[in-house]
Amino acid sequence: MESVSCTSKRDQTELTDSLSLKTILPSRRNVNTRRILNISFKLFLLVLLTIMESQADSLACEQKEKHRTVLDLVKELISKAKNLQPDCVHDPKNPSSNSSECGAKERVSAFLDIAENLIDGAKENFSTCDEARDLPKVVRLPEKPIDCSEILENGEGKSGEYVIWPRNRILNDLQLKVYCDMDTDGGGWTVI
Repeated sequence: MESVSCTSKRDQTELTDSLSLKTILPSRRNVNTRRILNISFKLFLLVLLTIMESQADSLACEQKEKHRTVLDLVKELISKAKNLQPDCVHDPKNPSSNSSECGAKERVSAFLDIAENLIDGAKENFSTCDEARDLPKVVRLPEKPIDCSEILENGEGKSGEYVIWPRNRILNDLQLKVYCDMDTDGGGWTVI
């Protein structure tokens, strides 16, 4: 059996013309607008997920502070996205100015404004933890400090003998007892 083609040369030419690069590839401006909308939508989803994850447990205050920080970051990113939007100038002398492109930019800008307002509303739902800020900061030494400066950075300010684990190929993760001078020139000096 032979297969019969139902399309003529003219039909194939029309199909090829209708699938030209102009119809397949979106314009660069539309791609940028879509990219901004895509980023904004992802940021909005991130905010919603952050709010939904908030659970009441022993670390609720700390979690709320983390969520507030994420919301602040998202709001900052939205502000940057708004600044990336080019201004739309309506030129009455130039009838070829693209008003639909200006409309798309205005819609994106309005969407970003709405997202900012939603973030402000979400931040109001998270109370601040002033009582947690008054607590002294707990500093934990790393299990294996590599030198005295690391011990100093983690809150130990008293000169004396300490055990460090220098990272080098000779000692190969063996401990070494050293004297740490925490007084001279700001401290953190390792004396072997």
